[in-house]
Amino acid sequence: MAKLRLGPIIRNLRGKWAGTVVQGGRDGLITREDVTPKNPRTDAQVAVRANFAKAASLFSNFNPSQAGQWNLYATTIERMNRVNGRKNNPTGFNVFTELTAKYLQVNPTGTPPSTPPTSAFGGDDVKFTLTASTGKLTFTADKPNASGVTTELLIQRLASGNRKPASNGYRTNQFFQFQTGSLSRDVALLPGNYAAAIRFVNKNTGQAGPLVPLTKAVISFAVEEGGTKSQKKAA
Repeated sequence: MAKLRLGPIIRNLRGKWAGTVVQGGRDGLITREDVTPKNPRTDAQVAVRANFAKAASLFSNFNPSQAGQWNLYATTIERMNRVNGRKNNPTGFNVFTELTAKYLQVNPTGTPPSTPPTSAFGGDDVKFTLTASTGKLTFTADKPNASGVTTELLIQRLASGNRKPASNGYRTNQFFQFQTGSLSRDVALLPGNYAAAIRFVNKNTGQAGPLVPLTKAVISFAVEEGGTKSQKKAA
C-alpha cells in the first residue's frame, strides 16, 4: 500500500475530480467514487428519516448542560472506522440521534429520554428457531424477552436460494416482545427467497444489540397439473 505525506495544501483538498470525491473525515481525507445515491421512499424509510430529523431537532434545543451530558457519554463509546481501521469516539449528537431514532421506531408516540443511559445494554439471552410455511416465516423464541426488551425482526429478500445475504441488506419488518404464551411470531411474505435476522432493543433507551443472522429460509411455489402446490423448505 502506498503512503502519502500530506502537505498543507493537500490536507485541505476537497471536492470532485475525475469521478472521485475527496472529503474530510475525523481521521483525515477520505476518497470515494462519485455516484448518485438512490433515494428510496418506502413508508418505513420515510419514517426512519423522520425519526432522525426529530432527534436532531430535540438535540438542537438542549441547553449546554444537557448537551454536555451526551458529549461525556459519547467518550465512553469506542467505534472502529471501517475504512482505515482506526478507533474513535462518536459525538454526543450522533449518539443521541441514533438512540432516539431507534427509541421512536419502537415507541412511535413515546417521549425520548433527554439524558444518556446509565448502564450498558447486554441484549437478551433468547434463542430463536425459524420455520417456513406457505406465505410466512415463523420466529419462535425459547423463552420470553427480559423485561423492557423487545426483539427486532429483520428480513432480507434474496435473488436466489444460493445468494449469500449482505450484512447491510436486512430491513426491519416489525418489533415484537416475546412473552409466555406468545413465543411465536409470524411474518407474512410473498413467495421468494429470504434471509432473516433478529436484534434486541431496550425499549426504554433505544439501545440495541448486534444484528444476529438466523437460518436462511426459502419459500417457493410450484405449479402442478390440476392446481398449485405449495413447497417450502428451510436450509
